[in-house]
Amino acid sequence: MTVEQVADELSVGMPLVRALLKSGELRGLQVGARGLWRIASADLEAYISQAY
Repeated sequence: MTVEQVADELSVGMPLVRALLKSGELRGLQVGARGLWRIASADLEAYISQAY
């Protein structure tokens, strides 16, 4: 999933999702030369279950 998709799923802004990724609270991978983030659905589900 992209940062935008995760932000939509969590109903938060993209800067918050990026902050979660950088802090390690939400697992993701940076891919490509531009360093775009990709988040696995399982990682998003794990973050949601941990948050609640």
